Amino acid sequence: MADTIPDGRRTREPGQENKAPRPRWRSRKTLTWTGTGIAVAATAAVLIAVFAASGPSSPPSSPVTPPTAPGAPLIDPGGTGVSSVAFSPDGSLLAVGDINGTSYLWNSGSATLDGPPMRPGADGEQVGGIAVSSAGMLAVGTDNSGRTAGDITLWNARARKRIMTLSDPGGAGVPGGLAFSTDGIYLVAGDGNGAIYVWDVYMDMPPKTLRDPGTGKVLDVAFQPGTHTFAVADGNGSIYLWDATNGVAAGPPLQDPDGGVLGGVSFSADGTMLAAGDANGNVYIWKVATGRLLQTLHDPQGLQVNDVSFSPDGTAVAVAADNQAQTVSAIRVWILATQQVYTFHDPLATGHDPHAAGARRLAFSPDGSLLAVGDANGNTYLWDMLWLHS
Repeated sequence: MADTIPDGRRTREPGQENKAPRPRWRSRKTLTWTGTGIAVAATAAVLIAVFAASGPSSPPSSPVTPPTAPGAPLIDPGGTGVSSVAFSPDGSLLAVGDINGTSYLWNSGSATLDGPPMRPGADGEQVGGIAVSSAGMLAVGTDNSGRTAGDITLWNARARKRIMTLSDPGGAGVPGGLAFSTDGIYLVAGDGNGAIYVWDVYMDMPPKTLRDPGTGKVLDVAFQPGTHTFAVADGNGSIYLWDATNGVAAGPPLQDPDGGVLGGVSFSADGTMLAAGDANGNVYIWKVATGRLLQTLHDPQGLQVNDVSFSPDGTAVAVAADNQAQTVSAIRVWILATQQVYTFHDPLATGHDPHAAGARRLAFSPDGSLLAVGDANGNTYLWDMLWLHS
C-alpha cells in the first residue's frame, strides 16, 4: 500500500495530553494571501496527496504570499551570532547559544530573558549544540574550532546552577549535534572527529563511544520521540540510526541520493518519518520503519540547508537555508501534502528576510504555535505558526 501524507492527527503517549503550555502573548496575525495562496492553503487542509516514492519534486511556479513579519527579535546580549536554539519540552523556555560560548534562556511567553547568561569558561568556544531535558536539565556543548578541548556543561535550567562538565573524549568539540532522549535519561553528542558519545546522565560512568562508519564529521543528532533510538547526520551524506541503550545500529543507514553534506536532521513527533537537509539545497523525507525515501524537496534558490524541523503535527517541515557567503538567506516552510513552499519575509525590511546574515538554526515549539530561528546577526526571531492550522 502506498505511503500517504499524515492527516495531522497523532497518538499521544499516556499522560502527555495538553502538557505543553501555549504562549500567552501570541495572537493570530492577519495574513495577506493571493488567490492562489488561499487555494493552496485549503488544499493543504484536506491532506490527500500521496508522497512521491523517490526522486525530485519541484516547487510550484505560482507566487505565494508569505506569513507576516515575526515578533520583535530576541537580541543576543553579547552581540554575536546565534549557533544553536532549542525549546524546553514544556515549551516555556527557549535556549539559545552563541558563537562566543554563552547561553541564554528566554521566556517564550513574554519574550524576555529568563535569568542571567550562562558561560562555562573564558575560552570563548562557540556553542555547537544545546538541548533541554524533560527534567529541566540544560546541556551546552562547545565546539573548540581547533583551540582547546570541547566540553558539555550540564546546568539546572531553573536554578542556573552548574551540575557537571562532561569532556569530549576525542577533544574535537560538539559542532552541532546534541540531544536528550524524551525521558531525559540519555544525552547524545557528536563531535568533529566522527565520534558519537552516549551518556546516561544519572550514572557516573564514561560514555559509550560509537564511531561514524563513514568517518564523517557529525553535524547533527536527534532522538526519535518516545524511544532510545537516535539519528546521526554526517558530512558524508549518511544518516545512521543507533540504540542508545546498547550502542548498536537500530537499522540500515539512510543515504543522501545527491551525496551532499547533511546539516540538519529531525524526526516527526510520532517517530514515523525523518527529515534531513543537505548542502545542495535538498530536503529528504524518509519512512523510518522501512528506510524508504518518501519525498525530495528542492530549495527554489538552491541554497544550502543548515537545519530542518518537523512541525509537531507532522504536516510541514521548516528549513533554514543560506548561501556559503551568507549574503542570501531564507526560511522555508514546506507543506508536505501539496509540496507548496512558503518563504518568510519581513515587510518592514523592504521585502528582505530579517535573517540577512544567514539563518543558522531553527526549532518548532512543542505545541507548534511558534518557530524560533537564530541567525548570524545574533538575533532569534519567533514566527507565529498558527496560520498552519487556520
